[in-house]
Amino acid sequence: MVTTDSHDNAPLQSLNDLKHFHVSDDSHDIRGWKVVGKKNDAFGVVNDLIVDTERGKARYLTVTTDKKLYANETERQILVPVGRTRVEGDHKAVVVDSLDREKVRFYPVYTGEPITRDYEYGLKHALRDDDDTRHMYESHHMHSQEYENKRHTHKDGLESDDPLVRARAERDVAKAERDIYKSRYEMLQHQLRNIRRAATGKDDDEFYNDEDYNDASYRDRYTHT
Repeated sequence: MVTTDSHDNAPLQSLNDLKHFHVSDDSHDIRGWKVVGKKNDAFGVVNDLIVDTERGKARYLTVTTDKKLYANETERQILVPVGRTRVEGDHKAVVVDSLDREKVRFYPVYTGEPITRDYEYGLKHALRDDDDTRHMYESHHMHSQEYENKRHTHKDGLESDDPLVRARAERDVAKAERDIYKSRYEMLQHQLRNIRRAATGKDDDEFYNDEDYNDASYRDRYTHT
């Protein structure tokens, strides 16, 4: 996917910043392509690749997410391991089956800082699809829907001139909003526990030896036929 004419000191670097690295002639340059989640909803655009300069391999896609998903510009970048993607060349789209617009809200952001191993473990955990993680995302989604339903149901009450009616409407909406934050807190705590557990006693030399960083699969997906 990536070829080089020289060697840089820092192992993981932005392709856009590397003068001597470039996308191979027989591979797609996916920068600028839309990124689509498992529910077939676009949630971002590929703007860069993170390259392992020691091995000449792409490790991550840098994705700028939809501005509606984050509060400010500094929290719109995420990294996606190359092995978690597949390409639809005819549509100039990169598909990430492990993410969707709801899940990406809780995915670790990337602000351009040096990539640490603990941060990489966080990315791996965020892409897991075990029963506990799935249940927590479903719970948060359910509470989010309930909150929207309450706001719709009590729309007139929230705008009422009657203080008692307005207070009751605000109380019900506030309860629904509290449940959202409670489920979000539980999910983030669960993620933190699993990240710490995964990062304990791991051999860094074996870190990239799994499907998340399957270079052969990545090359096959991105090579022209």
